[in-house]
Amino acid sequence: MLDDRPIRVDFDWGFEEGRQWGRGRSGGQVRDEYRTDYDPDIL
Repeated sequence: MLDDRPIRVDFDWGFEEGRQWGRGRSGGQVRDEYRTDYDPDIL
């Protein structure tokens, strides 16, 4: 927990140097691209 919010951590089996800052199409996290609810507290 961080700031009373759960933290999710997954091992990135496809890691390659230079691609560590996001793997989604928009450059962010893949799971955020499928998010259907908006959370203004997520940076």
